[in-house]
Amino acid sequence: MKNYQYLMWPILMSMVLALSLPAHPPTEVKLIYNPETQILTVDILHPTPDIQKHIINEVLVFLNGEEIVRQSFTKQMNKEHHKMACLVNHAKPGDEIVVIAHCNVFGKKKVTYTIPGPGRE
Repeated sequence: MKNYQYLMWPILMSMVLALSLPAHPPTEVKLIYNPETQILTVDILHPTPDIQKHIINEVLVFLNGEEIVRQSFTKQMNKEHHKMACLVNHAKPGDEIVVIAHCNVFGKKKVTYTIPGPGRE
């Protein structure tokens, strides 16, 4: 019986690895900030075969290190990506916006954007 214990670990680990292969963090996160409207548009590339089971389930937005938006989702927009928009009040040139997009199965992607000043776009 003890000989089988040594075989069980590799089999178990192979099964866990096989189940996690389709899971992946977001591939890319694109940010577009409009200083006139103060709207931040977030486009998250996250290919998935099932937009209700393997999704971007949470997006966090920080302005200069302070969390200003925490948005949760129960399904993804489509099989390729997820989009959202939010208001970023009082942002000015030189301020830093950080966005973290979480996959409900595995991983996250963090991107940083510094608001350009006049003539620095």
